[in-house]
Amino acid sequence: MRVGEEIQRALLRAEQLERTCPRSLRVRLMTRYGGSIEKRTGVLHGDDNQPDIPLGLLITAHIAVRSRDKMERQNHQSSTTEKLILWDELDDRAGELTTIVEQCVAAAEAALGITRP
Repeated sequence: MRVGEEIQRALLRAEQLERTCPRSLRVRLMTRYGGSIEKRTGVLHGDDNQPDIPLGLLITAHIAVRSRDKMERQNHQSSTTEKLILWDELDDRAGELTTIVEQCVAAAEAALGITRP
């Protein structure tokens, strides 16, 4: 199994899920990389600085409302689901990426009561 191929497969599945969701869904695969939190974010933090956040591949699914009107009618309903695969686990878990994308989307949709046909 090649990690790059599995990431590509997960991205294609994410695009398919985005196209078929009845609400505005955005799925992202992003990296959390090393270095100080200031270097990662460009922001200096005070006492609540958390430099020991886990690093890896972060998969998120976010569903937002489309307009202020809709936001008021839906009581500001939006949903974000995240899953993190640590760098040292990525090679072993690459085959799960598509399933994790699907799980993130399903959890975000379920939180808003969205059901697919």
